[in-house]
Amino acid sequence: MNEGSDDKRWWDIISVGCPRDVAPNNWSGTLSDVLKGLPPDEIVRFDHWMDQQTDRAYHRDLWQAAVLINGGASDDGFYYFRLWLLGMGKAVFEAAIEDPDSLADVVDPDDMDCEAGLYGAAASAWFAVTGNDPIAESDAYTSVYLTAGKREYVPLRGEAWLSTSPEEYRRRLPRLWAHLDDLGEAP
Repeated sequence: MNEGSDDKRWWDIISVGCPRDVAPNNWSGTLSDVLKGLPPDEIVRFDHWMDQQTDRAYHRDLWQAAVLINGGASDDGFYYFRLWLLGMGKAVFEAAIEDPDSLADVVDPDDMDCEAGLYGAAASAWFAVTGNDPIAESDAYTSVYLTAGKREYVPLRGEAWLSTSPEEYRRRLPRLWAHLDDLGEAP
């Protein structure tokens, strides 16, 4: 399978595994259920693809958008935000990478924490498909994941913000700031 068709296939899995009628914090279960229909090596390939996508979104402007949306974002919080962004689908994901201010079009006031719960969906599916015991053989998935390919270090990209003041957010993310301000969620 070539990379382009794999990309389409993985985005199709995201669209089925992360439905809009399911709260993002429950996507891990729905995505895991979809992944259980794949052979074990394909589940691992999907997990590598998912990590590559979250690495693509490792950008300061998106981190600042996560800070604004969630009222803060630690390293882990930003990772969960990027998983949520991935779960929102290809169009939203690509638009946000191009222009983080586009998130003003999709931020849901009822789900502001953005912790998608996608972390571990592939491992859960892999354990179910292989029959390995996730408790007794807890390192088995990590070993298989690493054997399939090592994750490369990706540096944080983008210009550092000099300030996190409201004025800086209004200037850099004007639509998102206005949207959150209208909802009473802006700092």
